[in-house]
Amino acid sequence: MRYFIFILAMLLYSALNLNCGFWKYNNAFVGNHYNIAVKDSNTFYVIGNSQIRARCEYTEDEGKSWVNIIPDSIAYREAITKTGHLIAQTVSYFKENDYDVLLIGCAGDTIIRSTDNGLTWQRLCLHANNNQILSIKRLNKNFYYCYTENSFSISEDYGITWENINIPIDLSKHELLLEATAITDSLYVIVTKKVYTLSSGTYIRDFTYKSSDKGINWTEYKINSNPNYLDLTSKIVQVPNNQLLYYFLIFQDTTNYNVYSNFYKSSDNGKNWEFIDTNFHILTDTYIVFKNEFYGYKVNNSKQLLCTKDGGLTWSQDFMQYSITEIQNIAFLNEYKSLLLTTDELYIKDDRVTSITDISPILIEISPNPAGDFITINLGANSVGAINPMLKHGVDIPSDIVIYNTLGENMTTPSLLGNATPPKVGNFRIDISNLPKGMYFVRMGGEIAKFVKM
Repeated sequence: MRYFIFILAMLLYSALNLNCGFWKYNNAFVGNHYNIAVKDSNTFYVIGNSQIRARCEYTEDEGKSWVNIIPDSIAYREAITKTGHLIAQTVSYFKENDYDVLLIGCAGDTIIRSTDNGLTWQRLCLHANNNQILSIKRLNKNFYYCYTENSFSISEDYGITWENINIPIDLSKHELLLEATAITDSLYVIVTKKVYTLSSGTYIRDFTYKSSDKGINWTEYKINSNPNYLDLTSKIVQVPNNQLLYYFLIFQDTTNYNVYSNFYKSSDNGKNWEFIDTNFHILTDTYIVFKNEFYGYKVNNSKQLLCTKDGGLTWSQDFMQYSITEIQNIAFLNEYKSLLLTTDELYIKDDRVTSITDISPILIEISPNPAGDFITINLGANSVGAINPMLKHGVDIPSDIVIYNTLGENMTTPSLLGNATPPKVGNFRIDISNLPKGMYFVRMGGEIAKFVKM
């Protein structure tokens, strides 16, 4: 009876604490990946470049199969000789009343546009400053906007024509546009400027500017009105399909020269802001995105993926079992499925995957389970070489095995794996006598199984 209660308690603990699911490796196309655009819960686009050409890979089955929808006639200015290739950077998908709009931002102020899922394309040039288009976003049904590092353009006809608008930067001083966000009738841009002072020389600051008349007039936007506070770095994050905004700010108190980080939230599109917390490190966080009011991700300079479930008040390391390259984008297929795109790989996470059968129904078996001092990991005949194409011959070397506890901490040690003895390819007997009692997860490539140490 005590044994049954123990197992039940451990399963309940796991369900409560690991309800964020597990990332599963997915085969994306070979080449550099840059951006994701989601169409529906099964369909999305990945933009990138490979074989010296722009690619937009399209999938309707969550990445099981891919089709490149940019033809040579669009990917090259000279399709026959394959010269003058486009360099793609960003992709956006917008659902309109009667049709879909797919926009791909490229180098040279170029946007290619399709309303029939890539069967036909328009090539559009913004004629700004011949830079790489960094992002294309939508404010409302017909108002789109995009920006480069020194230009900002808007479209009010679903991306067919674009108008360059003035932004508060001075190109002669090498000032750059870092980010732009449009909210209701206002445009926000974050600009990095070199500031000159007699006392401290030259330093770099971020300035946030706001315009309510489509860029005709701009005013500096400050949440903190204290005249002694000098804004250094800032970021605005918008929650999709919501009036919720987050504002992350690093500032210096000029009275004591201390540097602080503040975290604010607005529930009315920036009209009013609520101070939330000071425990935020924007100087070391390189990417921030929110799925909804509570759930979000951020990536730090150490390439760690962190997750919040309370609107950014607390962050914990996400259960990311792979050694990942630079994260380019995180997107959401629906309320429980997330996509993570690195420079050369794609991962999908299902937050519903919390049970033993959901995680590993066939490919991995652990015995005995519950276990004492040893476990044997058995792989089915079809699993070796099919678990993860990144692995060498499937999982026939001990270094491909990773063991985590219920907190997502890697419990794998050289001594533990050094005791792994493969009686045959794909089967391993591991000494776990040094592990504390509890529940653990074994990761092999893209598959996970649970076991309990008694």
